[in-house]
Amino acid sequence: MHFKLRDIFVLTFAVALLFALAVTFVSAAREQARMMQCSNNLKQLVLAIHNYHDAYKAMPCAMGGTEGSPLVSNAGSRSGFVSFIPLLEASPFYSNLMTGDPPRIPPGGSAPWIAGPTKAEFWDHVIPSFVCPSDLAPEPKAGEYGATNYAFCWGDSVASILDIADLNVPDKLPTRGPFQARFYKRFSDIKDGLSNTLSFGEIARKAPSPKHGVVAVVQGIDQSPALCLAQFDGANFVRGTTFVSSPQRRGGRWCDGRPYYSGFTTVLAPNSLSCTTTDDDGTWGIYSSSSSHKGVIQVGFLDGACRIISNSIDCGSPTAVPPDTAQRTGEVLESPYGVWGAIGTIASGDAKTTFDDEP
Repeated sequence: MHFKLRDIFVLTFAVALLFALAVTFVSAAREQARMMQCSNNLKQLVLAIHNYHDAYKAMPCAMGGTEGSPLVSNAGSRSGFVSFIPLLEASPFYSNLMTGDPPRIPPGGSAPWIAGPTKAEFWDHVIPSFVCPSDLAPEPKAGEYGATNYAFCWGDSVASILDIADLNVPDKLPTRGPFQARFYKRFSDIKDGLSNTLSFGEIARKAPSPKHGVVAVVQGIDQSPALCLAQFDGANFVRGTTFVSSPQRRGGRWCDGRPYYSGFTTVLAPNSLSCTTTDDDGTWGIYSSSSSHKGVIQVGFLDGACRIISNSIDCGSPTAVPPDTAQRTGEVLESPYGVWGAIGTIASGDAKTTFDDEP
């Protein structure tokens, strides 16, 4: 049998096409499997919230721990993830952490930014449930901090997210989000309902877009979050953009409760840029959720449900002034940031949240 040159070309093209389709199918199947694992991780974290609430009659705070000097305490900045360790792993890790290593490392661990011989080696521990398999960042090297791809929801405010609540002081009230610094909220505080309120969302340590994993320094974002969006033109940062100079990217320390590392706000759309006003990883700002999943993120609600949220979810107006004043006065105010802002708050008046993918 003789083949003409044209027949060989057709056959070669058909084989190449079939190979490309097979590769695409396999890649899609692998990403689907990774997304399922990511969703399971979120479900484990929400289940840990419920188990914690059953035991202590409150949810953990996003940032807390022991107070004092960073060398003799964790300076009130330890992540709420630390409270989950005994609920996720049957290991001596948590008990060793709470015992400490006097006098080198205090009980509960040193501050999560401490380096050198006084750094708690427990902070190096990689917790599988804190890592999304789709994330493109390499595994931490020996001596580096353990990372996380999941973050606590701090609500739809900006300048007030780090306010410390004191129920005995009228102007120091709980923030609009379900989690905050050094304040333990209860399920009964979630006025919008557990099924309408976020608990966790994703943060990408490294993703195809250069805006993920970094935090830009931008003034005026507490009056117009759109100023943060303006620093990125869709493909590149505008000339002159500066960034917080932390040695770790977003999600680089699961042990660190500061929102730069383990928190997110529902102000700008998923996979938007994050911004703060100073070159400091411990200040308030806009901390956007992000992921390595194309065009979407995954989130966990307080009732245990996990959903895929599109970048195009209703986010209201990015030029709207953040509701910081309402937070400080305890006013129940509809979020100016649409459905996304509403599901990040505990009392924005939304009785039933609807999504674009629902009938």
